Amino acid sequence: MTKWAATPNATDEGNLASYLSGGGRLLLSAQDYMKERSAATNFDSSYLGVASYQEVPNSQLNGVIGNPIGGNIGHVVLGSIPNFQNFADALGLSGAPSAFVNGVNQSTITSYESGNFKTAFFSTEWARIAAGNASAAQQTLSNAVNWFGGCPNAVPCIPPDVDCSGIVDIVDIILTAQAWNDYTQSGIFEADYDVNSDNVIDILDVMLVTAALGQSD
Repeated sequence: MTKWAATPNATDEGNLASYLSGGGRLLLSAQDYMKERSAATNFDSSYLGVASYQEVPNSQLNGVIGNPIGGNIGHVVLGSIPNFQNFADALGLSGAPSAFVNGVNQSTITSYESGNFKTAFFSTEWARIAAGNASAAQQTLSNAVNWFGGCPNAVPCIPPDVDCSGIVDIVDIILTAQAWNDYTQSGIFEADYDVNSDNVIDILDVMLVTAALGQSD
């Protein structure tokens, strides 16, 4: 998993394009992504199957029957997140099927398969699904992972090794600190970074990762 502190730029998109062209899988959850890039890019049309966007704040989603990601989810009322503004988009598609539509039947989450790669694009943040219906959010992610091909070679890792790289290093500290900031500022809870399993992400989690620096799985 990669977390960007800023909107992916042209270089990031180029790296992602190379990865996907080699048979990669990508789930991108990023409201306002295209607005931050000023417009839909070649990456969006070629690798996300999206040609355009329109900012349409929403409060609900409906899974599209038959879609591998949203087909068994049904209706979801989105939750609110502290200090989080609703900048969801409605998407103009260029090949991607809709996985979820908003309350006025506009595509807002997609699944796209072309050649040897697969992508899922959430222009409505997955975190808002989780805030409104945790089980629906979990099922949505499970559906996406299964559609991507599952995790046959998943690497077991010790809890402080939050990125499952095989060793606890500075990257794990940075990721946990970012998750702490997300939790403090926006209420976004990412269980992978709750190292001590107390259902909050705080300085204790960062300290536990730091104390385990250098340990290997």
